Amino acid sequence: MRFTSLPCRMTLTAAFIFGTGLFAGAEPPTTAPSHQALDDNVSAELQVGEAELSSARQRFEIVSADLRALQERMRTGSGRFDVSADALESDASRYDKELESLQLESVGAKARRDAIEKAIKEQSDQAKAALHDDPVAAELQKVVDARQEQEKFVAMQTKAGVATQADLTSAQATLAEAEAKLAERKRDAAAAAGAENLAPLNRELASLTIAEDEREAKIEFLKARLDKLRPLLEMTDDLQDRERDVAMVREEYYKAQQQAEIDRMQAQRDQIIGRLRAQRAQPTPAPSTPAAEGH
Repeated sequence: MRFTSLPCRMTLTAAFIFGTGLFAGAEPPTTAPSHQALDDNVSAELQVGEAELSSARQRFEIVSADLRALQERMRTGSGRFDVSADALESDASRYDKELESLQLESVGAKARRDAIEKAIKEQSDQAKAALHDDPVAAELQKVVDARQEQEKFVAMQTKAGVATQADLTSAQATLAEAEAKLAERKRDAAAAAGAENLAPLNRELASLTIAEDEREAKIEFLKARLDKLRPLLEMTDDLQDRERDVAMVREEYYKAQQQAEIDRMQAQRDQIIGRLRAQRAQPTPAPSTPAAEGH
């Protein structure tokens, strides 16, 4: 991260120099430390600043690594990438609302299913009672019973060679006709008793059963997702603490970088000023006269 460009540094350094008064006619000190002493002092100051910067960098790397490790554990345990507290709480709230809605819908569907099953039973009982009390159906049933006995008798005679195969076929046809008339009468009697309502009720009951299976699958899915989210939600406090630590240490690290940059500029300024003062502290040799040059 760069805080000061090179031209800007030169400008600031020049400002420091001119600010000292070295080029404004100010009197330099009569004595000045040696170049080596200046360099050693500047180097010592820079080492202190670099040590503080290194310490801040290490703290930032440590807390960042701790945060990444916790996030990775949460991702591994949940199978999701975004494990931030906001995302987890948002998903948990959404899953919980969807689960509650499905459960409420399931309660209503169960009540409707029970009502339909009750209606089907009532309609079936009414149809059975109507058939039991129908005199026409009772007489037709007697005809069917008689035709069945006749068919059995003709079959035995045919097997013994007394009756022909045509006689057996005729007896079977007569039985089938009697059974068809009985079935038609039962259907009409059931319709008169309200049995025609059973077909739509049975279709709706089948639809409700399919929908209930779908709902149960969704409910189980949402419960499984919430079971995975619960331990993660318990870790969000720790996650937020580490995120705050990272933010705080990052700010300290950036400030340390800025201070290190300022210290380097200050060191450059001190070196330049020290050298200029040292040069001005040296005695200037007297100029030679024309007479001395003639000799």
